[in-house]
Amino acid sequence: MSTKLPRTEPSPLEGLKPSEVRVLEALQSLGFDEIVHTGWPDFAVWNHGQLFFVEVKSGKDSIKPKQRICHEFLRSKGFAVITIQADGTYSQIKNRLRYWTPEEDLSIYYGVGC
Repeated sequence: MSTKLPRTEPSPLEGLKPSEVRVLEALQSLGFDEIVHTGWPDFAVWNHGQLFFVEVKSGKDSIKPKQRICHEFLRSKGFAVITIQADGTYSQIKNRLRYWTPEEDLSIYYGVGC
């Protein structure tokens, strides 16, 4: 007879290199309480004095739970996070981004499952 153990959330330190753990512990010891390590968008874009972030997905790929948490954190701090489905053509993506403003909540999806 086997007993199933309850599922637990992975440790925030899981998968970190020893050097990263030391830096994280040092940051926490200094009182920094909002530290995000996983789930960062693919690009940080600085444009005319504004910083925003771009997450790129392809195929049927979707935002993972840790990415969603990070994106929500960034938005709560006032940053825009854009999700772009990279299956669109270069010109489709470029034209849509050209007219985007940070006040607009933007997700660009082209292709399958959109």
